[in-house]
Amino acid sequence: MTDPLAQDVWSAQPALRIVEIFGPTLQGEGASVGQAANFLRLAGCNLSCVWCDTAFSWDPAQEDPERLPTTMTTGEILGRLEPRVDNPAGPAPAVQRLVITGGEPLLQARALTSLCEQLREFGWFIEIETSGSVSPGPLTELVDQYNVSPKLKHSGVAERARLRYSVLNEFAAMMSVVFKFVVQQPEDLNEIDELLKTLSWPVHPARVFVMSEGRTPDMILKGSRLLVDQVVARGWGLTPRWHTLLWNDERGR
Repeated sequence: MTDPLAQDVWSAQPALRIVEIFGPTLQGEGASVGQAANFLRLAGCNLSCVWCDTAFSWDPAQEDPERLPTTMTTGEILGRLEPRVDNPAGPAPAVQRLVITGGEPLLQARALTSLCEQLREFGWFIEIETSGSVSPGPLTELVDQYNVSPKLKHSGVAERARLRYSVLNEFAAMMSVVFKFVVQQPEDLNEIDELLKTLSWPVHPARVFVMSEGRTPDMILKGSRLLVDQVVARGWGLTPRWHTLLWNDERGR
């Protein structure tokens, strides 16, 4: 399913389509794994991975009644995250890291610009999780870290949709970018090797992370054990999924 927002990525939007705001909790995966963070999950995606664990954010057939897409203004979202909006003399929140995820959050890049600008003024650290199929556009200089997760063949998505090389090259040239790949079996690592070779900008191994696909602790641990030796041999990082290991993939954690 493709969200209508994907039809015009750059259109001016007075508000954001979201499915949930939650935290503080832990960033469960990637380069900042284990960091305390708040999460903003946006609605809509331009891909439809067969194993997607957040399909409720873009597929009407899998909607979560407790997380139905809704529209919120930047001011409403900011008020949920930053108490100093209403009390400028008050203390800063203990957790000032926001992970913006989806779906595909960069489909709403223009609408996110104002939110990111205001959060940065309050000293927040901003991460965006993206498939790397949509350019960051106006957000390029406003985000502290991009977690770019290109989808491999096992996602079931056509290559022309999941691998937009001009966009991936744009990300590879940015020092704020790390790459994270969801892997089902060790053979998938060869596919990552080939993908990285096609990019115009070299990606240092320290910027590459691999994560085993799975929705249960047993699946994550079993898959990670199969991957670890080959991942380390390449100089990449192997990331867990703390939200799965700690809370069995419970939503809102």
